[in-house]
Amino acid sequence: ASDLLFQKGDYVSANDKKKISGLEAWIPSGTPANLFGVTRTADRTRLAGVPFDGSSMPIEEALVSAASRLAREGGSPDVCFMDYTQFANLEKALGSKVVYDKVSSDDADVGFQALSIIGPKGPIRVIADQNCTPNVAYLLQMDTWSLNSLGAAPHILDLDGNRMLRESSADAYEVRVGFYGNVGCTAPGYNSRVALA
Repeated sequence: ASDLLFQKGDYVSANDKKKISGLEAWIPSGTPANLFGVTRTADRTRLAGVPFDGSSMPIEEALVSAASRLAREGGSPDVCFMDYTQFANLEKALGSKVVYDKVSSDDADVGFQALSIIGPKGPIRVIADQNCTPNVAYLLQMDTWSLNSLGAAPHILDLDGNRMLRESSADAYEVRVGFYGNVGCTAPGYNSRVALA
């Protein structure tokens, strides 16, 4: 009864936080737990995001309705992340009305296609992500999110002054890479977790 299965390196006890607090921590589905010492039940919307149940609506209506709720709270969602199954459902529901938007980065020569829907405060790019919670969409105002870290993220861990070590039993070197940081959100109330099923 007390045995646990977990991915190597991923076990996190209540007193030993080693993982980044992601969208599920910042915008939970139920009653929000304390996060970084903040009691978020005092003001659920402003401190833990806007939960929206769109499970009884067509997917495109659920997203637009949730975006409208965010607009009422002062938010301007510009990106929506969802799993591949719901992304396909949205693409099929939009049919010939679908609009594709190329998402690219100025920092790297990469890009991918995103769907685009019109929200009350402008276009919202919808992006499929294999790591997204199934049957959930996250409507986000991206300028409220950041990755905060002590030093570069990631960087070579050389606290002992050694950038790499020679392995004694192999013709190889060992390098350790990591960072100390977490995701931050300056306005959780401008972001929403949308239940789709």
